[in-house]
Amino acid sequence: MTVSTSSRDGFKINGRFVGFILALFVMVFSSFAWFSSEARASGWTKLYTEEGGRTPFDFNQTATRGQKFASSGFDALRVAAPSWGNNIGNLTLSLYAWNTDYATTTAQAPIARTTFVDYVDNAWLELEFPMQPQGQYLWELSNPTEWVGVYAYDRKPGDTSVSFADGATAPVQGYNYQAETGFASGGWKALYEASGVRGRSAMGLTPEGNILSRGEKFYGSNFDTLRVRVSNYEQLNRDVTLTLYAWNTNYVASIAGQPIASKAFEDLPSDDDWIELNFVRQQPGDYLWVLDDPSGHVGVWTYTESGHGAQAFVNGSTQGFGLGAGFDYISETYAYAAVAPGTAEAPIGPATLKAGETVEYYSGAPNAADNNQAYLFDWGDGTTSLSSTVKPMNGGDTYRKGRSSHSWSEPGSYSVKVRAYDQDGNPSSGWSAPLQVTVTGASVNNVINGVQVYASSSASDSAHAAAKALDDNPSTYWSSKLSSYNGFREEHLAVDLGAIYTVDRLALTPRTGGQGFPRSLTLSYSTDGQIWHDVPIHREAIVPNPGNSDFALETGGLAARYFKIAANRLGTDGQGSYAFQLAELQAFGKAGTRFHTSRGGAFDADWSNLFTVYGLAQNELTPEGIRWLNGPGGILGIGPTEWQLWSAQKLSWTKETKLKNELYQQMLDVPMDADGFVWAHTFGQKHLDLSKHYSNNPLYIMGVHRLYMWTRDDAMLNDPLPPLPYGNAPAYPQGVTTLLEKTRKAMDFILTEQQGDQGLLVIGDPDNNGTANAHASNYWDNYPMGYKSAYENVLFYGAVQAMAELEDAVGSPVKAGQLRDLLPDIKEAFNETFWDVQTGRYIGSIDINGVERDYGFTFLNAMAVRYGLADGAQADSIYEWLDGERIIPGETSTGADIYDWVWAPRANTVAIESKQPYWWYSYNSAISVAPGGSATYGNHLENGGAIFYTSYDDMMGRLQSGGGADGAFARMEQILAEFSLDELRRDPANNVGAPWTIGIVGEYPESGIVPLVMADGFLGMTAKPDGLHIRPNLPTELDNAGLRDVVYAGQTYHIQGSRSAVVASSTTLPDGTVEIVVPNGSEYVVPAPVNTP
Repeated sequence: MTVSTSSRDGFKINGRFVGFILALFVMVFSSFAWFSSEARASGWTKLYTEEGGRTPFDFNQTATRGQKFASSGFDALRVAAPSWGNNIGNLTLSLYAWNTDYATTTAQAPIARTTFVDYVDNAWLELEFPMQPQGQYLWELSNPTEWVGVYAYDRKPGDTSVSFADGATAPVQGYNYQAETGFASGGWKALYEASGVRGRSAMGLTPEGNILSRGEKFYGSNFDTLRVRVSNYEQLNRDVTLTLYAWNTNYVASIAGQPIASKAFEDLPSDDDWIELNFVRQQPGDYLWVLDDPSGHVGVWTYTESGHGAQAFVNGSTQGFGLGAGFDYISETYAYAAVAPGTAEAPIGPATLKAGETVEYYSGAPNAADNNQAYLFDWGDGTTSLSSTVKPMNGGDTYRKGRSSHSWSEPGSYSVKVRAYDQDGNPSSGWSAPLQVTVTGASVNNVINGVQVYASSSASDSAHAAAKALDDNPSTYWSSKLSSYNGFREEHLAVDLGAIYTVDRLALTPRTGGQGFPRSLTLSYSTDGQIWHDVPIHREAIVPNPGNSDFALETGGLAARYFKIAANRLGTDGQGSYAFQLAELQAFGKAGTRFHTSRGGAFDADWSNLFTVYGLAQNELTPEGIRWLNGPGGILGIGPTEWQLWSAQKLSWTKETKLKNELYQQMLDVPMDADGFVWAHTFGQKHLDLSKHYSNNPLYIMGVHRLYMWTRDDAMLNDPLPPLPYGNAPAYPQGVTTLLEKTRKAMDFILTEQQGDQGLLVIGDPDNNGTANAHASNYWDNYPMGYKSAYENVLFYGAVQAMAELEDAVGSPVKAGQLRDLLPDIKEAFNETFWDVQTGRYIGSIDINGVERDYGFTFLNAMAVRYGLADGAQADSIYEWLDGERIIPGETSTGADIYDWVWAPRANTVAIESKQPYWWYSYNSAISVAPGGSATYGNHLENGGAIFYTSYDDMMGRLQSGGGADGAFARMEQILAEFSLDELRRDPANNVGAPWTIGIVGEYPESGIVPLVMADGFLGMTAKPDGLHIRPNLPTELDNAGLRDVVYAGQTYHIQGSRSAVVASSTTLPDGTVEIVVPNGSEYVVPAPVNTP
């Protein structure tokens, strides 16, 4: 079976999907159970027996595929279908009640049918329909276009389902197609299909006659809202009444019954708008809505070729007045899953803390319908807050928990409890067991005073102006304009804090009983009042009514001056009118920003927020429930060995003790072979179970070094190693009983097995020999660097420096000296091997046959300068090339085009496809540089695209070149200018519609090291054996720069570099923070703790 792509590093081989995320995250912590890519969710029942690898069957020679099965109590069906990487192709999925044989069954009307057009590769194609009783059924896939298919597994003995191809059981009876039955999700359910002509059907006196009513019979389940799309034909004084009935035999009998709900809508607001009817939740069954009593010319919007199955009426009849078989009015119901979330577990988090301390708490719950869910935390102090939505904690997926942060301003004892809500607002039956939290210390008041109204969408009248939400009087309130029509007109309130603050949360005080509080809202922030950014965890969030409690919107330390709360779905005011109403709004935080400069304002805020988004991912969506797993925006980190240095860079200096402990656990959990080779992750030796990456060992050493040098936690190095969580992992090498010994063994592998003691790391693995047919050897996993790889040798140089410092720190000066003596040899060998005098830059690799590979690797050259392998002339030559001052003839990208992406240079300046054979690891042609392939130049992040993290090495290298701090700062200015536009939330599709062109969001947590050029570069902060060294190197235009909340050896610091300061100073502030100011160009050392081993 041909391989096809599904993500940057995800791929399918022989039908088995090997996902980048799963293969990389197997690692995580020993406390997290590893999960299969086909883990069974309790809300879905498999119609297949999972045996062997997953195999795709295409439709190239087949018109239909289907499966007969027995089931009961289901209202949803889903089938797993590939579209082979390009997201193009159609399939029609139908469900039938089984009748005698295949032909008879498919000749009857289906229970449900939908055509899926250009569906996403590896999608679940899902049908929803009325609840089905026990019986036998058949689903069928038909009408294929392009290259589409269905997944299958080997059949186990005793399986009673029957698989079909073109109506026959052979030759597919050895397989089970991958299909499941379950419960439908909630949300808006269209009572139409958007097909055919969208138009208006009039009511009142029309050319077709006097039309007094229009209506539709439909099946509904667990719904409490109905909305219908109507038109006033752009005329005033147009009225209509909407009524909902339970269906009873026929139209006449139905409208003779008691209405479930009815409402007259006067002065319809526009030509194309919803009117909405609310009522108590309805049980599964047939219903009828009716529009009648029109005043003037009123219309309802329709589609002419809908295949939904709802039945349209006009004047009580299904005939005449233009009605046709495919005619459906545009109406929708808001439904809830048939199964509510399970009860949440008791909150997990600290039971004691100090007033004003912000701490995260966690909770999880199962969900039999497999719906994503959020968790409402009641903090016991009159405040509630809601986590972002995460996957349910079904089966062994106990790591999937919602998280929310809180700080208490007053000491005392608080009872914290949690309630689960699914993604549509369906609550669990009750609250969790409580966690008692004791808060100590003095009262803390971090309310931001002087908050003013910046803008509001509307006000109902002067008595309820926006300022009423900021008057410190909860008995008054702001109210947007009232509407009797629908709750989907956006209303918003924006506030101005008066200056840039680091904001922890906003507290919204509702009216009594939660009247007018949004049912869904979006929180946005701005640094300048012009460009607004949504906070991902609060984007169109379904909000439970808070009643009389304050509702907190946590902001995770965002630096901002302006905030906007937009109601995406309005609440009601107690009189049946829709509005956004708010009694009070308060902001909590502190003045200033975490990263700061003499420029101040929005510039400093953007720098700080760059770290908040990509460094800690504090406000990012985490669908898997923890920040070590992938999400759509910025993510904290991932556990494989190649990422541990980046994670250490991001976390080691912060207050995030819990996250640092989790990183430490990853370092403990990763196995190593007897010779000292460090595995890719906790459960696998190879990257994606395919390639051994020989960057693992140096990165592991540097990660351990970074974390230890900042924490100075001696137990980290010296405690006995715990048992490995992976039962099939090899035993620790002889003599390896502590993390220090494990790190030494990792270095020993480089020095002995890879000949590093001779000055050059050589990869002897025949699979990684650097030829065009070889495997990749490092993070850049499409380049088959190997044998003599410049990338591994740059890291080798850094690892020897790191290991020497570790040996010094633990009192082993002889070992440290031996390692330092090797550094000049490494530098000499590196330059002799990889420097190309003709191009004035470093090449990438030399294969086992002596063939040199140079494609203008920008990231590699910046790394070599940053790590100190290049001399001044070499560094200047490299940056003259990168900055377009020096053109290398014949290259694909030259001059200004090298920085065409602006926020980072292209990964390479010579197209891979410009030389044959292609020096490219293509994952069995899934990621191809051949003509028309998905990775031709400019279409892939390793071939003319870019990865954001490389800007850190770029700027750190510039600090060591002739451009110095000014050159690095100029790059940072450009990056922050781009960040200010959209937070760099960019992931454009390439020429075949795949999202691998660039690497910023998603599985690129390394993006978070870019803002750390402040700490490592401009402030010159380096944790060494003798202490924390601070040597500012400020750009000319900055008088000062600084970083707050820096934690070294357990003490919090505020570190500043200053041109104005004459001598270094150290001052202890009232909160215990030590503020250090160091003159630019001088050095100050915070001594290391005296109790180091």
